[in-house]
Amino acid sequence: MTTLNTRPQTVAALASQRGPVAAVSPVGQGHGGPTQSPVAVDPQVAALSQLLRLESEVRKVTTERTLLHLIANETRNLVRGRQVFVIRQTTTKSFRVNTVSSLPTVDRNTPMIQWVERLMRALAKAEDIGRTLEFALPAYADAADNLTSSYPFPHLFWVPLWSRTDSHRDGMLLARETPWLETDQRIAERVAETYGHALTLLRSRPRRAWLRLPVSITALAATTASIFAGLIPVPITALAPLEVTARNPQVVTMPAEGIVQQILVEPNAPVVPGQRLVQLVDTVARNKVELAEREVLVAAAKLEKASSLSFSDARGRHELGIAHAELDLRQAERDFAKTLLDKTVLVAGRSGIAVFASRKELEGKPLQVGEKVLLIADPSAVEFKIDLAVADSVVLKPGARAKAFLDSDPLHPVEATVSQIDYQARLSETGVATYHVVAQLDAGGQSPPQLGVRGTAQLYGPTAPLAVFLLRRPLSAFRQWAGL
Repeated sequence: MTTLNTRPQTVAALASQRGPVAAVSPVGQGHGGPTQSPVAVDPQVAALSQLLRLESEVRKVTTERTLLHLIANETRNLVRGRQVFVIRQTTTKSFRVNTVSSLPTVDRNTPMIQWVERLMRALAKAEDIGRTLEFALPAYADAADNLTSSYPFPHLFWVPLWSRTDSHRDGMLLARETPWLETDQRIAERVAETYGHALTLLRSRPRRAWLRLPVSITALAATTASIFAGLIPVPITALAPLEVTARNPQVVTMPAEGIVQQILVEPNAPVVPGQRLVQLVDTVARNKVELAEREVLVAAAKLEKASSLSFSDARGRHELGIAHAELDLRQAERDFAKTLLDKTVLVAGRSGIAVFASRKELEGKPLQVGEKVLLIADPSAVEFKIDLAVADSVVLKPGARAKAFLDSDPLHPVEATVSQIDYQARLSETGVATYHVVAQLDAGGQSPPQLGVRGTAQLYGPTAPLAVFLLRRPLSAFRQWAGL
């Protein structure tokens, strides 16, 4: 092993040991143009220019990772090395290869990297790694390891980077197949100082005071803060889809079994009491009225005949009562048929707007008795219909606070109050088990939203610690899985 002592030497003097460097000027651009003969470049100027360029690039680096790659690749070219390992001493007896020249990443599980780290541990145990060390394999390496004999660059040179302290030291392990010249060693020492200052600057950026605390104190403080934060009382909230619906609307239903012939109003059109809304098919009802009228005439003729016979025949007096009863029956049937005919036209019983999907869905559709045709709603009297999924259910009571985020205006939530909660879950339109919740708008001068608008409701339940709010879903899933 050979140990080098540091002594002052200028870059120009070191460059002179490399010999002259020749440079060729560009060839003339014209066809067959004259060319100039090679012109020798001052080796001192070339070496100094290369060194200054490297130091300038080092000063421009903004991240530690970029600087480590620059150290590994640029140093190899500058000192004519074949492979460069950038190594960091993590503890007194532990070393870590951070970067290798020509490799984008380092896999510390490879035999080569592990071999280098074992070599550095042996070197640190035998020598003072705070100074430059030149040696050749198999020195400090395991002779039984195949890499020791097969590694193609046996001449190694350890160069520590400048550091404020000696507890954690970075360094470069340079390797090549020929012994290291004094010129290359001195240049490596020079750039090692530059690299060390740059690394120290990047690692000494200002940090918050709590980050400079010992790990145990920081962990204790973070745990304590988390515990106290978990005890902060917050309201248990849940999100659920909502729809704006009418409050206490008039439901226009089918008075009898029939077929919708025509819808006489437009969707969301204003209506007034007595206005015709729906025309049902009245063919059967009209025929029944005509038949009932004829049957009334027949019954009236029978009554007249029985009245004439009652003066001369005892049998006529007997049939007179029956004729009276039959006439009354036929008149009642006629009146009922007329009532059904009148009901083939559905009229509005109050003012408001007609709420239904579309004419095409209703016209020509057969409906049963009592089946809904449309609604007449007051646009100023609305409420929120909320479908709260069972998985997201919270403890709600009438009077609980709610906030509606409408799709038409999500930036301006509407305050509401829960007025009704179903005690039994039922399947929603999407097939999800939900609780039906109704919320009323708070009286605050807010204009009521348009009927049919959808959005998302945020329901506020009772307060609980923040930890319960954050872990509510995981605890519920665990209880269902464990059966507790």
